[in-house]
Amino acid sequence: MNILLTELGLGTLEAQACVTDWRAHHPIVEQMPMERIIGYLRFDRAASSLALVDAIVCIADSAWIALADDDDNRLPRIDSPVEKALALAQDVRNLPDYCTMHDGRKWKKIPIAIFTTASTSATWLAQTRSHSASVFPVTHPTDALNKVQALVDDYHERVLQGYENLGMLVRVAQGRAQIGLFLSGHSGLRRFVLL
Repeated sequence: MNILLTELGLGTLEAQACVTDWRAHHPIVEQMPMERIIGYLRFDRAASSLALVDAIVCIADSAWIALADDDDNRLPRIDSPVEKALALAQDVRNLPDYCTMHDGRKWKKIPIAIFTTASTSATWLAQTRSHSASVFPVTHPTDALNKVQALVDDYHERVLQGYENLGMLVRVAQGRAQIGLFLSGHSGLRRFVLL
């Protein structure tokens, strides 16, 4: 599993523990500052099209809150990392269809997980129901990795289901998905052709 990781806030010990633990379990974890992600995905198409990422993970330290100036310079408003992470997720979901990876997967369709130290208030529960991302409380690194893996597995199932809905043959052999067509030969036998 390949993870594109970003952090918001003060860089908590939990976030560092996640990176260390995840790298020990062999997923590829690439870190990128949040401010660069949308530009990388949208405008640096030569580099982002070569990437193969299974999930974008954002660790948002909700203890860190800043005052953000309003565009009208009226009153400052409270800005939290969870709000910024959800805004990032929405920006990813709004990317155009031509922003794809090397294998053709659209950046705007891959899973996005946000891990936060926010309390379980009504506001936080509403954010967990976001259509842009899945929001989880910060937990042990292995549990967090399992949650990300579950999101990626669900995403892969939906992609394969989409191929099946188009009438293509999908089979999984030795942990790899094979997608193909049935072609009729001269003898009337059908054979499986990999795409």
